[in-house]
Amino acid sequence: RLDGAAGAVVDAYRATHGGEELKLTFLVSWDDAGATTVAAHASPLPPLPSKPVRVETRGAPRANAAAKDSAWVSARAPLEALQSK
Repeated sequence: RLDGAAGAVVDAYRATHGGEELKLTFLVSWDDAGATTVAAHASPLPPLPSKPVRVETRGAPRANAAAKDSAWVSARAPLEALQSK
């Protein structure tokens, strides 16, 4: 199902915006009965940052590094606020 979602979102994006390199985001969820939903989003890759690049790492790693909860969106907001400082 991810292959189908990836192909569909890439085709739709390129039909509208052209053939640049893309960043793909997938959200997979399921209900109590086990029915799954796959949502896909495509956007252009941002330009490469100018050098030098500063990096700051905070927090503990995920318990399961192969899984990423969609709560990262709200968890990331305070970190993005620090970027502007």
